[in-house]
Amino acid sequence: MKIINQKKNIHEQVSEILDKQGYILDDQSAKIFGNDKIYRVHEHVRIWQRLQKDKEYFKGKTIVEKTKGHRCHLVRTNDMSENSYVKVGKGFWNSIDLLR
Repeated sequence: MKIINQKKNIHEQVSEILDKQGYILDDQSAKIFGNDKIYRVHEHVRIWQRLQKDKEYFKGKTIVEKTKGHRCHLVRTNDMSENSYVKVGKGFWNSIDLLR
């Protein structure tokens, strides 16, 4: 019998709370990170907010190309001209599946 790890990682825990409430309280952050490292939650909140903004911006648009630039992730939609891209977050870029 194989044992599967059921515990969620830190980013999944923070994202789950933000999806439910839209914000995270200090008590909830302290449970995840501990009292002395509570400041670490801000990076996870920033990543979650960026993902939500990208999802909202590209809702209803067809993505035809994704590419990796120098230290950034780029996406092109079907209504954009050739060689013009929009910079997106890494989380959104990784979630895109292009059918070819």
